Amino acid sequence: MKQNVIDIAYVVSAILFIYGLKRLQSPATARKGNQLAAIGMFVAVVATLFLQEIMTPVVMIIGVVIGSGIGVYLAKRVEMTGMPELVAAFNGFGGIASALVAGAEVARLMAPNAADTGGALFDGFAAVTISLSLVIGMITFTYGRSTVRRFCGCDDIPVARDRNDNIHGQLHRLWKTVG
Repeated sequence: MKQNVIDIAYVVSAILFIYGLKRLQSPATARKGNQLAAIGMFVAVVATLFLQEIMTPVVMIIGVVIGSGIGVYLAKRVEMTGMPELVAAFNGFGGIASALVAGAEVARLMAPNAADTGGALFDGFAAVTISLSLVIGMITFTYGRSTVRRFCGCDDIPVARDRNDNIHGQLHRLWKTVG
């Protein structure tokens, strides 16, 4: 039963992604398309977390609240002229998330008791996919970081002088801390 519900959730999320992408074709419907795609991503992530039993529902809710808070804060603070930096930063954070997941999978597979607890040892497919996730994630992170720096126009952002510079300085300082 649980597997059937998760399979249905994946189909629903795929439909939402496709319909959301279709709605992105027009400026008049782009906002609704973005919302539909975001809901599709949310459904897919929650279904995956339940399927793999990675987190408890409480931890998932905490993650959603924190992530939503960050998203709302940035959506209200970033002006349209700052969107390229924000998109580059989000892209880079997605890359580092991919690399961290790959690293966690390596740690899981190399744990001393991995074979005893049902964990599989590395096979060729796992080695290739984990390596690709790690490399592509790190390249994406590096590219996103350099893009933010390029948009900001310098390697080191001084303390913000006015409100328009504030988000750029904050993104750059966050990037320097993570990277």
